[in-house]
Amino acid sequence: MSAPSHDPAPARANPVRWFGRRQLIRLLGKSDRTMAWQVLDPRTEQELVIVLPRVQPTDALALAQWQQSLRQASRLDHPHLAAVVEVGVQDGWPFVAYDPREDKTLADRASSKGTPGAEAAALTGQVLEGLAFAHEAGVAHHDLQPYLLLVSDSGQVRVAGLAVAAEMASRA
Repeated sequence: MSAPSHDPAPARANPVRWFGRRQLIRLLGKSDRTMAWQVLDPRTEQELVIVLPRVQPTDALALAQWQQSLRQASRLDHPHLAAVVEVGVQDGWPFVAYDPREDKTLADRASSKGTPGAEAAALTGQVLEGLAFAHEAGVAHHDLQPYLLLVSDSGQVRVAGLAVAAEMASRA
């Protein structure tokens, strides 16, 4: 009979997590109403940002209303609104996908020292321009978060996640 081994168990690699055909890379952020993930579509080798509500629609009618709101939001074309790549449903979870380009989220760009006042004002002005355009078109955001603001190296902001939290907002 052989003696039991006292070698420590080999370290386990983190399992790959999937959302449909997309590989979940990392959670960008979450609130009570939404969450955003950086994902990779292995078929196209494209990284995307997907935004989901934190609660599934309650029934088929609520899902249809959510999809209608997202289709309306996805038709908006403004330099300070992120363009929608796809609106879909995976395993009962509605989602919207965006191409982040080379942009980082405002949450990722933030430092422990904060953002200088002039830069913060410029970023805020762009966010407000995008939101004003959306509101004039009858679309609301419902959950503006730093992880939903895509900022380029040159300081251009694009707001993602329009109308994703509409179902949650209607419950509040």
